[in-house]
Order: sequence, then C-alpha cells, then structure tokens
Amino acid sequence: MGILMGLLFPFYVGIFIDIPRNTWLIFGVSCVSAGAIVGIINYYVTLSVIKSLENEEERAKTLEKAVHIDHLTGLLNRQSFDLAVSQINLGGCNEPLTIGFIDIDNFGQLNKKYGHLRGDSILKRIAEIILENIRNSDKSYRYGGEEIVIFFHNTIPETGELICRRLKETIEHTEFGIPGRVTVSIGLSYFGKDCSIVEEAVGRADDAMYQAKEKGKNSLVINCYNYNVL
Repeated sequence: MGILMGLLFPFYVGIFIDIPRNTWLIFGVSCVSAGAIVGIINYYVTLSVIKSLENEEERAKTLEKAVHIDHLTGLLNRQSFDLAVSQINLGGCNEPLTIGFIDIDNFGQLNKKYGHLRGDSILKRIAEIILENIRNSDKSYRYGGEEIVIFFHNTIPETGELICRRLKETIEHTEFGIPGRVTVSIGLSYFGKDCSIVEEAVGRADDAMYQAKEKGKNSLVINCYNYNVL
C-alpha cells in the first residue's frame, strides 16, 4: 500500500503544481522510495502483529493445558473431573454414560519396594495404555493418587466392560521394568435415571472396584443396579 501511494502521489502533485520536469522526476522518485520504505515497514509491523497473536494463542493453549491436565500422567486432572461432573449434573443425563473406576493393585508396596520414581513411571505408562485404548469421546481423569476414573460417554455398560477388560489384560501383560507383573482392579457403573447426580454413579463404580480387590485383585466388577441387561 505504501509503495502504491508513493507511485501515485507525485502524479497527482505534478498535475496541480507547475514545477520543472527534472524536479518533478526527482520528487517522484523520492516519493516512490519513501512509499517503498513505508510499505516494507507496514509489512514487518503486520507480520510482527500476526506472530504476536499466534504466540498469544499458543500461550493460552499451554496455560489451559497446565490448568486441566495432570502433569505426570497426561490425563485430565481432578479439577477437570469436578468441572465435568458439575456440567453433567446441570445438564442432566441426556446420553448413556458408563463409568470406570481403576486402581493400581499394591501400588503402595510397589512405591516402597522400587521407589517413587519407578512408581511414577508405572503410573505414567498405565495412563498411556488407557489413552491408547479409549475412544476420543471418552474422558480419563486422574482422580487421586493411583486412582483413575474414565467417563465412557454415550456408552452402555457392555461396551464399557469390553474396553475395561481390554485395559486390564493389556496392563497385566505389559513389561514395567520390575519383576513380576502390575495389575489393576476395575469397577464399572452406569449413570442412569435412578442416579440424581453423577457422584452416585462414581460411588458405585468405586464400590465395585473395592469388590474387585476383595475377589483377589486383577479383576473387574460391574455395579449397575439401574441397567436391566447386566
């Protein structure tokens, strides 16, 4: 734009001002040069503004990730879980929602025997397995410590059971760099019409998880009072 103005400006000036031709030419070249400089400055200023906006957007995304993601596991954190629960409670149960509650068996003993760094690596690898095996529509949260909750959105318990069994078996057969195997206990529940709030269904899944531990661990227990198929 600056270059264009530099080209046109001396032309209009030459029409209305009677000045010697050589002077007009010099004046015109000077204006073209000035216009070119202005154009270049405008270009880099615009580029700088765009880059600044892109950096600002990237910083916003990074900040949002830091707020909602658990830094160790890469799962959604407890704050995100509480927010999701509040949103579902406000909006009602408009779609099937199956809930999986996962706890790593003997995790305290693993930490004590092999150290917290090894315990962290085990937890991180299990989180990776979960993210690799659930669908994009499902949300996994680090509920606390070694406890993980998965919301299987728009999912009936049979489908949630298939996914959870696959998770359990995959974890059981994964090498974690320690003698023996690492296992998980899983409880499954369903948020349906007889649950007034999501916390009730989460509590049922938690109860089912403890039943799985009482069965000998490395187990899956389904607690779906409100679902007539199971």
